[in-house]
Amino acid sequence: MALSPAAYGGFLAGKKRPEYRYELFTCAWHGHELAGQQTAEVTPEDAVVVRDVGPQRWCRCQRCDGWFAVPIPDDPSEEQVPRRDQIDLPLRAPALRDRYVLRLLELDRMLHVVTLTFLAIAFIAFATHNRSLHADYQNIMNALNGGGAAALKFRRVLGSLRKAFDYTPAQLFVLAAICIGYACLEAVEAVEAVEDG
Repeated sequence: MALSPAAYGGFLAGKKRPEYRYELFTCAWHGHELAGQQTAEVTPEDAVVVRDVGPQRWCRCQRCDGWFAVPIPDDPSEEQVPRRDQIDLPLRAPALRDRYVLRLLELDRMLHVVTLTFLAIAFIAFATHNRSLHADYQNIMNALNGGGAAALKFRRVLGSLRKAFDYTPAQLFVLAAICIGYACLEAVEAVEAVEDG
């Protein structure tokens, strides 16, 4: 249960998106970063991050700055609240936003890898079976010749695929190699971004 909006600084829902929306989203997805939740003793000096109010303990999230009520532990794992310089602060503000941007860029690169790999496979398959595919294409076009209006419309649609057979198998293999090269480059950049992040 969260503290009421008026209790921790007028955290009111407005029309404008909050500036710390990345922090709120991260806390909703991964949970809050609460300091002093499992501490046996809370002193007045700890009031910045944790307070005992009656039978409840209020802990301040180190990411989104919200105060949240937690039960006072019966079997605490810590004697005292860590000093502020001992608390590992999570990412916030521009650093957290940049992390989401990098994740989106990584996803974009992986989509490029999948797309380019699929195109490379298609080019190789088309180059390998060029003659048989061309023969099947001609048979279909001949079968549609002299048909009704629907057959004529379908023949016009398939007619746009004729240009694909203008490429020689060697040219198709070159296109496949280019796609594979770009896919490898995108994959390397995505892996490096994950390791750096």
